[in-house]
Formats: sequence, structure tokens, C-alpha cells
Amino acid sequence: MACVAANIVGIKRTGMTTILGMLNILPPVQIENWNKYQKIYSDALDVVKDESLGRAADEAAEQSSEPADHEGVTNIKVSIDGTWLTRRGHSSLHGIATVCSTSDPSKVLDFECLSRYCTTCSGLLGIKE
Repeated sequence: MACVAANIVGIKRTGMTTILGMLNILPPVQIENWNKYQKIYSDALDVVKDESLGRAADEAAEQSSEPADHEGVTNIKVSIDGTWLTRRGHSSLHGIATVCSTSDPSKVLDFECLSRYCTTCSGLLGIKE
């Protein structure tokens, strides 16, 4: 439960350990077990995400006025938008792009989270220096 709660509020294991340390409570789980639960949590979220996006695409295709072609593919109108998450005067390392149907109500058909930061590259640069 601690793994799920920490992810929902966005503090991860480090934040959870800090909060519990302030309360003089031992960390919730060892790092190996934490990573195991993270994998389970991530896999479950991927399944739910894929099902939800699939249902949204099916609903958008049903609402479309375009007929399906000979392969069963329906062309639908979409809106694509993206942004880098910035505040005035700051640049950001993270962004997001979304594809939404134009039906009423609109449905999110796909999304992509983007990052200009690579933890692997940063780690290798730290070793090099």
C-alpha cells in the first residue's frame, strides 16, 4: 500500500522514507521489495491504460460519421496538442503530447510523456568526471 500511496501523491520511496523518518518510523520496505512492487504497480497501470485508450478509440469510431474501409479501419478527426511544462522565465525538461477525438464528448486516444533528461546519461557523465 505504501508503494501505491507514494506514487499517487508523487513522492516515491525517497519522500516516503523522509516522512516516515520524521515520524521515527522505519522505511516501509527494502529497496528490492519496493522495486518489485513498483513493477507490479506499473504493469497494472499499463493494462488499465491500454484498455481505457482502446475503449476510447472504439467509442470515437462508433460516433464517427465516416464508414470503415475494407480493412475495418475508421478514419476519425482528431486534435493533437502538446506542451513543455514551463513557468515564465524557466525551461523545462518534461513535456506531454495528447491526441484527442473531436467527438462530443472528446476522448483521449493517446498520449506521450516526453523528457529531455536521461538518468542513464547523467549517471555515466558523473562516472566519467
